[in-house]
Amino acid sequence: MHLLHLVLRLWNRSKALVLFALVSSFSALWTELPAQAIIIDHNCTNLSAIPENYIHLAKQNLCIAYGHTSHGSQITTGMTGLANWKGSLYTWNGSGSNGALRLIDYYGNFGGLGANDLGSPTRTAWEAATRTYLAANPHVNVIIWSWCGQVDGTQADIQQYLDLMDGLEDDFSSVKFVYMTGHLNGGGAAGNVNVRNNQIRAYCQANGKILYDFADIESYDPDGLVNYMELIANDNCDYDSDGNGSRDRNWATVWQGAHTQNVDWYSCSSAHSEPLNANRKAYAAWYLWARLAGWSGQTGLDTTPPTVPAGLSGEVLSATEVSLSWDASTDNVGVAGYRVYRNGVSLGTTATTAYTDSGLQPTTSYDYSVSAYDAIGNECVMSPPVTVTTLAASGGVFGLGSRHHAGQTILTWNEVPEVAAQIPETMTVGEVKAMRTAMNGIRYRIYRSNSQIDSVAGMTPVKEVSVLRGWNSELYGLENSQATNGVAYRFVVAPDVNSVPGTPVARDVAVFAMNPPSAGTGYYAVTVVRDGVEDTSLSSANRLSVQETVGQGEPILQRVVDVEDHHYTEGISRHYYYTRWECPPHSSIIDRPIDYRVVVPPHYNPQNPMPVLLSNHGWGGNLNGLSWWMNFESGSILVSTNQEPYDWWTGYHELRGIVSPSQSAWSQGVVRPYTQRRINAFYDWVCDHWNVDRSRAIWCGVSMGGSGSIMHGIRNPDRVAWVNSWVGVHVPAESPTFRSSYENSYGQLGWNILYEDGITPAFSWFDDDWYLRNHVADETPFISFSNGKNDSAIGWSQAVKFLRALQDTKRPFTFDFGMSGHNQRALNPPNIDGQRSESVNPIDIRTDQSLPAFNNCSVDDNPGNGDPADGDESGQINAYLFWTTGDIVDQPAEWAMTIGLV
Repeated sequence: MHLLHLVLRLWNRSKALVLFALVSSFSALWTELPAQAIIIDHNCTNLSAIPENYIHLAKQNLCIAYGHTSHGSQITTGMTGLANWKGSLYTWNGSGSNGALRLIDYYGNFGGLGANDLGSPTRTAWEAATRTYLAANPHVNVIIWSWCGQVDGTQADIQQYLDLMDGLEDDFSSVKFVYMTGHLNGGGAAGNVNVRNNQIRAYCQANGKILYDFADIESYDPDGLVNYMELIANDNCDYDSDGNGSRDRNWATVWQGAHTQNVDWYSCSSAHSEPLNANRKAYAAWYLWARLAGWSGQTGLDTTPPTVPAGLSGEVLSATEVSLSWDASTDNVGVAGYRVYRNGVSLGTTATTAYTDSGLQPTTSYDYSVSAYDAIGNECVMSPPVTVTTLAASGGVFGLGSRHHAGQTILTWNEVPEVAAQIPETMTVGEVKAMRTAMNGIRYRIYRSNSQIDSVAGMTPVKEVSVLRGWNSELYGLENSQATNGVAYRFVVAPDVNSVPGTPVARDVAVFAMNPPSAGTGYYAVTVVRDGVEDTSLSSANRLSVQETVGQGEPILQRVVDVEDHHYTEGISRHYYYTRWECPPHSSIIDRPIDYRVVVPPHYNPQNPMPVLLSNHGWGGNLNGLSWWMNFESGSILVSTNQEPYDWWTGYHELRGIVSPSQSAWSQGVVRPYTQRRINAFYDWVCDHWNVDRSRAIWCGVSMGGSGSIMHGIRNPDRVAWVNSWVGVHVPAESPTFRSSYENSYGQLGWNILYEDGITPAFSWFDDDWYLRNHVADETPFISFSNGKNDSAIGWSQAVKFLRALQDTKRPFTFDFGMSGHNQRALNPPNIDGQRSESVNPIDIRTDQSLPAFNNCSVDDNPGNGDPADGDESGQINAYLFWTTGDIVDQPAEWAMTIGLV
C-alpha cells in the first residue's frame, strides 16, 4: 500500500515555498523546514536535548546516502559506538531494518560510481555520481558528502563546490543536501582551511542551506569554553596550550582523562583523531537527522503534553494488515504527531490520525494504543488499548496475473502472507539472497497446460521457484562487493511508454516468465510448497488462462539513467537498462532473467547510423564495466550484459542447472552456444530500435571478456567487423589456471562432451586455434589482441598457438606482447601519421569491405616458440601497417587497396 507524502522545501532563490508530492511507503509526513539555514555545529552536541520522537521520525522517514573517506568515517564510527553505548534508539544500518535509521554508508566509491569524497578523484566526480545515484535510487531523500583534505583549496574551488550543490538542489528538489566544512589542519584562524570553511559557512547562512560544520565541532570540547581551532588545533585534537607555536596538548585526551568513560564519553574508532571527537560528531549527526525530520531545534519551557487520543478503533484489512484511526488530540501549543504502540512496543509515528500496521501474523490478536506529542517532545500517556484480531491466512497463492507479449508470458502473484510480512520496501542484493536462503522451505510451483487445470494431481510443474522472484539479485554480476552491498531493484514487467519505464512490481509480488511451446490458449496454475508439502488448492486466485503466441519475448526497460563523463568520455550519455527472461534456445532453462544495458553517446543523432560496441566484462565484473568505450568520439552505441553462468562468453551444457554434472549424465547432452545466441538476439533487437550501422559492429573485452570477444567474433564474422581483446584465453584446454572454469560449462576435458553439431568436441569448437584451422575458408573480423608472456594465469603458449593459426590461415590482425602480465594491452592500427590510441581505431573497418591480411612483415618482432623465455621479451605483429578504406576496389575482375607502413 502506498501513502502520499507531502514534502515542503524552501526554494531560497524564489523566496517561495514549492510543494512536491511524492509516492512512497513512508507512513509519516515530512514537516516544513524553517526558512533560515540549519547549522549543525558544536552547539548541537547535546544528545539529551533531541526529542526522542524526532529520532523515531528520522528513523522512519529518512533514507540517507553518505559519501566519504577516512575523515568522514568519524561520523559513522561515532554513531556505531553510540548505538553500542546507548542502545537501540540510536541504531543505524544500510537497509533501515529492525527499526534502524537507514544510512547507506559509502566509504569510498559512492554507489560504485567512482567518486570517493568531495575532492577525490576530482573536485566534480562526486556531483556526477550523485546525479546518477539519485536517478537510480529515488527513495533516497538525504545526500551528504564529506571532505578529506581538499577543502584546503582556492576560493574558486570552494565556489565550484557551492555552485554544484546548488544545482543539485534545483534539480532534485525533494532531496535534502547537506553541506559540510573540512577538518582542521593546524592552520589556525588565519589559515586557508579556516578561510575556506568560513566561505562555506557564510554561503550556507546567507542562502538558507543545511550545514554540518565538521571543523567547528572538532574545535571545542564538551565544555565549549575554548576555540581550539584558534590555538592551531589539528584533526587529532592536538593544540598549542602555551602560545609558543608548537602543539603540546590534546584537548580530547585531557577531557577524557578528567571524565568517566561510559558515563561522560564512550570509546569508539575515530580515524585520525580521538574517541571524544567521534562522540561529538555522532551527537551532532543525530541532531542533524532530527532537524531534517522536522524538529525545530528548540527545547523551550513548555512542559504540557497533548491530551490523550480518544476514540481509538481498529479495522482488520487482511491476514497481515490492520487499519487504526482515532480522534485528534489538543495541545496548548500544537500537536506535532502521534506514536502508535502494538502490545506496548512503539511501532512508529504519524502526523495524521490514522495508521496502517502490516506484516502481522494471521489469526492473531494484537493490542494497540496511541499517544500524542508536541514539537518540544512532550508526550501524553498511552490511550486505552483496543484489541484487533487478524483474519486467517488463505494458505495458497493469490493475486495471479499475466501479461503476454511477443511470444512470452509473464506471470505475477502475491507472495504468501508469511513471506510478504517479512519483505521490506528496500533491500541490498545480499539481503535478498539471504532472505531467499532463509525461506528456502517455501517454494512456488508453476503449471501449464493446453486445457483447463482443475487439479494439479499427476501434473509436472514447468518449474519450481524460490521466494522474492520480483527482486533482481544479479544486476551487479556475481563476484564483487556490489553483488552483496548494491541496492536491489524490483523488476519492471510492464512495457515502457516512449522510453519511460513502467512501475516496478510491489515488494511482495513474484515474477515468472516462459515462452510457450505453441500458440493458442495456455492455462496456468501456481501453488505454494511449504517444507515439501504442496497446497494444491485451486481457485480464480491462483489459476488463469492466457492467449499466447510463439516467440522469444522482448527486453523490458527497467531504468533510464543519464551519466556525465562516463568512463573517461565527455558529455552526458543515456543508459538504458533492460531485462529479458531468457528461455531456450537462449538459455538452458526457462525463466532466466538476464540484464542488458544500452548506452547512447551524447552525440547520437537518430538520422546518422552508428556502429554498436559490444563490451564483455571480465571476471568479477558486470554490465557496467568495460575496457574502453571504443571509437566514442567518432560515434558508437555501447551494449553490454552480464555473464551467467561464467562460460567465458561462449556457451554451456544444455543440462547445466538441470542435472548435476557427471560423465554419464552429461554425455547424454551437448554444449550449446546459449550465451552467444542471446547476445546476438539482443544485438538484433537493438538494431531494430536505434539507428545502427550493422556493417561496423565492434566486439571488445578484457581477460575473460577478451577471450569471449575473439571467440564470438571469429564464429560470427557476418556480425562483427572488428574485435579488440586484452589478454584472452584462446585455447581453453591449455590455460594453466582457467581450464577448470571452462570444464564447469562444457564438462571435464576427458569426458569429451560434444558441441551441438554432434561431431565436434566442445573443447575443440571453442579452441580458436582449432577453429581457424578447420574453417580456413570462413571470413573473420579484424582482430586487435594482446597477451603477456609472463601472464601465468592465462598462459602464453596457447596465445602463440592462436597467433600462428592467424598467420597460417592468413587472417587480418594486430598483436602486441610483452612482460606486462595480465595488464598487457592491445595495439589498434595507427592513423596515417603513425599516431595510435588504445580506444580509437582510425580505420573504418566494415563487414562489407575487403580486409588486408598481412603476414611476416619486416617490422614484426619475434614472439618465440611458446616458451616465455624464447623470443623477444616484448613486441608486435602488424602494428605499423595502415590502409585506407575510401578507395578500395573489390570487383570480380579487379581488386585494389592503398596500404603502407607508418
